[in-house]
Amino acid sequence: MDRLHIEHCLLKQSSYFRHIIYSFILLFISTLIGTIFFQLHIQVFNSIFGPFHLNLEQFIQHVNNFKSQQSSSRFWKIEYIQVELNENNIQQSFNTYDIIRQYSDPVTRQYSIATYKKVQYPDIYVKLPTSTQEYFHAQFPFRFHLYSIRTLKCIVKNLPSDSEMTHRSWVEKIDYVKYIKKQYDKNSTQFNRAILTKCGILIGYLYRPRNEKAFIQGKQHQFYSFDIALNITQPYYPFYKFLICGLIALWLLLKTLFYIILYLRNIIRCKILHKYGLTKISLKLSKNVQEELWLLNLDGSPHEQLFKFDEFVRQCEHRFNNQLLIIENDQNHLFIVLFQVDLQKCSTIHYESSPFIICPESDIRIIRHDEGILYGKDLSKIPWPITMTGEQNFAEWLHQELMEISSGYRQRYQQRLQNERSGQQQYVTFRNRHRLSIHQHRDVSNRSIVHSSYMARLIHEEENFQTLKLERQSIGQRIYERDSPASARFIAEFRMKHEQNKIIVDTKMANEQIQCIVCLEYLKLNEQYAPWPCPGKKKHIFHYQCMLSSLRSKNKCPLCRHEVEGVPMPTIQNLMPELFRHLVL
Repeated sequence: MDRLHIEHCLLKQSSYFRHIIYSFILLFISTLIGTIFFQLHIQVFNSIFGPFHLNLEQFIQHVNNFKSQQSSSRFWKIEYIQVELNENNIQQSFNTYDIIRQYSDPVTRQYSIATYKKVQYPDIYVKLPTSTQEYFHAQFPFRFHLYSIRTLKCIVKNLPSDSEMTHRSWVEKIDYVKYIKKQYDKNSTQFNRAILTKCGILIGYLYRPRNEKAFIQGKQHQFYSFDIALNITQPYYPFYKFLICGLIALWLLLKTLFYIILYLRNIIRCKILHKYGLTKISLKLSKNVQEELWLLNLDGSPHEQLFKFDEFVRQCEHRFNNQLLIIENDQNHLFIVLFQVDLQKCSTIHYESSPFIICPESDIRIIRHDEGILYGKDLSKIPWPITMTGEQNFAEWLHQELMEISSGYRQRYQQRLQNERSGQQQYVTFRNRHRLSIHQHRDVSNRSIVHSSYMARLIHEEENFQTLKLERQSIGQRIYERDSPASARFIAEFRMKHEQNKIIVDTKMANEQIQCIVCLEYLKLNEQYAPWPCPGKKKHIFHYQCMLSSLRSKNKCPLCRHEVEGVPMPTIQNLMPELFRHLVL
């Protein structure tokens, strides 16, 4: 049960592993598509670490690289920038008709959303939002401490008139930075209107405006393919897109890590810590297991019953292939235990199913090879373990063991031998075929029929014995077993003869130390023995019970192979209907 529980926990490993693989593949494919087709890695890099500060010389180099599509790194290209163009480097138009404008509706040209201004050096455009746009009033993430003193003085100088007198006594750069940040936090709109183009401090990214429609003096302005603009009308990467992509990537990453942790936790917990007794895993008993344990009539909780059952199994002396056991409880009652798997191996049965089936010996009515154990008045079936092979005859072993250790089973079996009728047997056709062959053989040999009621009862018992033995044989055994038992009449005559005239070992025979070749034991004083009807002066003798068992198995002498009257063996053609039924079922 512990191995089953551990294996049930480990069954989740494949599910965990699939989740890891699928999540990783999905994350990898998403990253690959975003990297190749959308350059998400560059946008993420610039969004997290940008804007990158560029002075005028660095910006000129950046523009030249943009024109030639060159970059120092293909994967970590700088796009989101904070530039320092110096004072009065951006064209200031005093005539509104000379301003290049972009409209929300190019047809009506009523609402201006952006303006384009020329930069003297380098030769590019700056695209600025108009006052009607939300981004015009935005607070840009300026890093003022990176600007030069000259630019900082320009900023302070162009702030409200009372600022000019304030900075005259400042020596340290940090004083300018603190003051500018304070003023920017107060009124970002006024700051953007007065400072950005005047002092040339801008935050944005380069792009080519060749497909944009702009107008100047009522005419459409033509942008060329070589024109470049610095766009500051919108964020470099919209926050909602960054949030969505980030959440998806984070979800896939956390999901992958979560199942990796579960996978490793199960391995460490079940295969290492539990194996060496460093941790305990609570054992859960299914309802089916508890119902099976209830049959043992034991006191205590289900777990206590399980430990008691485990003790019975360990002490069991009657076991076959570690899958079929006969145990005895504290009240000396016998129980048959069928394990669905080998005790020494792990199981693959369903976790909710019981790995064992318990049947009281007193409930057993019939044991058959193909159907299993039939118990109760309604002859309910307990099938043999699914791992049973053709070489494993559970039925024969269980019958022999119960005949030896259970008086109740022996009594019920004897009653079947005496009272069973041919019409109630499963193997009716095969049995009737045997009886017909016997009667035909009697007619040929012209044997006289004994009308004694006792003799008839013995013959009936032996016929039932042979029929019930067939119940416990597989179809393969019947095909390949070519040794025929002695006929029911011959065995009945043998039993009647030696029951009426018992032959007992005397002192002389005991001293001769004659060995019974069947059981390999010496004949002892006052034991009953019987000779085999072999030709010749010296008869081969055996224990009476040994010879009876031998006659019921084979009609040949164990020593000289001399044959007595036997049951005709069925042909392959006779067994074909039953073989076909077995294959279909």
